[in-house]
Amino acid sequence: MFTAAESKPYPEAIAIRGDKIIATDSSQKIRALAGPQTQRIDLAGRVVIPGIMDTHNHYFGATLPNVSKFDLGEWGANL
Repeated sequence: MFTAAESKPYPEAIAIRGDKIIATDSSQKIRALAGPQTQRIDLAGRVVIPGIMDTHNHYFGATLPNVSKFDLGEWGANL
């Protein structure tokens, strides 16, 4: 995982509860947080970068939608 924190930009392990990262630290410290139902995933040296969304997509419709013009209603009348 890459945290961008100066002290530990690449921690050994992360703990996730639900959809939130709750801790990053050494493997030993993160293992201590694990319970009997904890799912463990070995990433085999790969890097986790949370929060990146791919906003690039392709439109496969018959025509492209007109996204260069949109109606702002009364708010846009003064622009």
